[in-house]
Amino acid sequence: MSIKLSEKEQAGYDILRAEMSDELAMEIVEYRRERKAKITARIARTLLKEYKAFGDIEKAFTIQTARNWISFECEWVRSKARTFHDTNNPMPAQSANYGRPEPIKPQEPASSNVDPERRRQLAEMARRTAAGMSGRMVQ
Repeated sequence: MSIKLSEKEQAGYDILRAEMSDELAMEIVEYRRERKAKITARIARTLLKEYKAFGDIEKAFTIQTARNWISFECEWVRSKARTFHDTNNPMPAQSANYGRPEPIKPQEPASSNVDPERRRQLAEMARRTAAGMSGRMVQ
């Protein structure tokens, strides 16, 4: 060990060391010490339980340090990955319940369904409106 540990820190270190390499256990103790967070036997057991629930102890600790967290809970990482929902996009995510979203079928432009006489009337109204806005007649 590179640093002198207190009695409580030694108890936490021993619990961590039983489940992982000495280097990783010491790195966890040093990280918590840098963050001014205690490492006791109870805290070590809680951290270890969460690291195991995540599935990969070393990766869990890497995520914890990368995000600058004092502690770690696997649900902080897992729940965000599984439950992302964009409230601005009403389209549900692809799932077994919904399947792939169907593409919108191209439709004929609305203007092709308008009677030619009505189209002429609409164009005339648009010209008059434009002329009224600009103060002059548009041809």
